[in-house]
Amino acid sequence: MTEAGYIKRISADTYQSQNRGGKGITAMTTREEDLVNNVYVVNSHDFLLLFTNQGRVYMKKCYEIPEAGRTAKGTNMINILQLNPDEKVTSCITVPTLELEDTYLTMITKFGVIKRSRVSDFKNMRKTG
Repeated sequence: MTEAGYIKRISADTYQSQNRGGKGITAMTTREEDLVNNVYVVNSHDFLLLFTNQGRVYMKKCYEIPEAGRTAKGTNMINILQLNPDEKVTSCITVPTLELEDTYLTMITKFGVIKRSRVSDFKNMRKTG
């Protein structure tokens, strides 16, 4: 996931261990002003909880994220989620299942407001967040 809002899915066997003195391989090409924000190692059937700057959360299965090549830029989040024009994804959490009754997410705002929610509360999610 990049700061400009691009996301892609890539197979883990694309990458390999680097030998001594090697240069390594390029993981992702981005524009000069765009940076890779997060890299997650997940299974295809895990859930992505995507939180936005307007307090909404979207849920996607990992296999619903379009697969791209190693050097591809990825797909813009606007094409995957039904975001408002001034809305952007600020953080992402991966969970293996939403059936966990005793697992919680704790969210803290920059003004000190804390909220604790059960992971199972995110089970019945609309497409619009």
